[in-house]
Amino acid sequence: MVVKKDDYIEISREGAIEYRDKLKNDYLYVEFEVPEGIKYIEVSYSFSREKGCIIDIGIIDSKGRFRGWSGSSKKNFFISREKATPGYIEGEIDPGNWIVILGLAKIPENEICKYTVRICMSRKISRDADIRNSTEFRSYIKNNSAKEKNANTSHRLRWIKGDLHTHTIHSDGRNTIYDLIYKAVEKGLEYVAITDHNTTSTSLEIKRLEERGDIIPVKILPGIEITTYYGHMNVWGGEWFDFRLRTREDFISIIREVHRRNLAISINHPVRGIVDCIGCDFLFRDIRGFDALEVWNGPWFAGNSNALEWWHDILCERYRVSAVGGSDYHGNRESPVDLGIPTTYIYADIDSIESIIEAIKEGRTFVTATPSGPVINPIVYYNGNAYTIGDIVKIDSTRKTPLVSDIEVIGASGYTLRLIGSSGVIKAIKIDDHRFNYRGEIIIDPENDPFVRFEIGEYSDPFSLKLKNSDIISVITSPIYIEPNIKNASL
Repeated sequence: MVVKKDDYIEISREGAIEYRDKLKNDYLYVEFEVPEGIKYIEVSYSFSREKGCIIDIGIIDSKGRFRGWSGSSKKNFFISREKATPGYIEGEIDPGNWIVILGLAKIPENEICKYTVRICMSRKISRDADIRNSTEFRSYIKNNSAKEKNANTSHRLRWIKGDLHTHTIHSDGRNTIYDLIYKAVEKGLEYVAITDHNTTSTSLEIKRLEERGDIIPVKILPGIEITTYYGHMNVWGGEWFDFRLRTREDFISIIREVHRRNLAISINHPVRGIVDCIGCDFLFRDIRGFDALEVWNGPWFAGNSNALEWWHDILCERYRVSAVGGSDYHGNRESPVDLGIPTTYIYADIDSIESIIEAIKEGRTFVTATPSGPVINPIVYYNGNAYTIGDIVKIDSTRKTPLVSDIEVIGASGYTLRLIGSSGVIKAIKIDDHRFNYRGEIIIDPENDPFVRFEIGEYSDPFSLKLKNSDIISVITSPIYIEPNIKNASL
């Protein structure tokens, strides 16, 4: 149905989707024509939620540009030249054929999912976006003296702490970017990655903050969570990637594309059996080539041991894959998920996004329970050289020369430090002080062992890699790698 007035056009489209439709394609495309002179487009939709159906929504403009995505978290959105609903990208409303994308997230086998899409177009601007005025924000930043806080730590490599996985109102989160920055400051984080689902509108808003001179007391790492119905992946750097992936070849292609752009890609929360999270588990577990794996998502008790086990198996295959963590914070007060739980430390220059991304790729990371720790500083010595997390030790494979470890731990008294290789737990040491040091030999097989990594936790059996529900992890480090027994995971 089409209704036309002098400055106003309304289009309504209805349809029904069955399970067999999803088996053919995960997306349905509703096309509509935008005439000359349109300055404002608003789209609203509804579907049979009461039948267990879930349909996502987004839009592509007449130039083939992706203009936004909101999953099923918003019932409507608008786009104009100057403003847009968070999650969508403002700009020129070019005439021609536009496309509303309907994502068939959940179509029950024995149900018919009906939907209605309503498109309103106007030659007048109808309303403003709900974006907070920056006056309060600028005052807050001034009072927190961000420049002074960072003056002695910028432009050099050091361990920086933050959260690599968060969401805002630009997808299904409840926080504005301002809200997230406030909370990051309160938590003592130094960086926060905003990885909203399938959209880069967050990155554009961050860029506007920077261009107008706002001083931000934490480093904002722009990113995107490529959210598919067969797995979720974080890419940091602020670029958009097409999320309409379905096959194994599609996922291999996107990993290659990320690397072509010199960015880093991580598999998110690969935990079996997550309830009420569509596509959260990564289906194609035989794929390699990703740079990192989210071994810790949200509170530890939320099934993370499965992700840790998979990552360990990948390391045993001799691939170089970094350990990262992220809260997956959405700002939901009813949820146990909180910003900075867990926290990922990265050895990088905080003023350089490129440095942070490269450090993730190189494995200069460790994950800890909270922003206040515990923290670990493991050093190993071999043939007079010192190595730490992410480094590659070149071993003489003709003889079994031990590595000498010098490990400092702060804030983990009463816990157990574990040194882990491909064959299992090499050593388990009880930590008996707030500031603890351990020095000892690490005997490895120079022909077969590809890594040494470190954990801190409470274990019912300190020498078993098979964790029990009562076991609690406090720290996971990326490995120190052993050459020539490793291979890069690049495709």
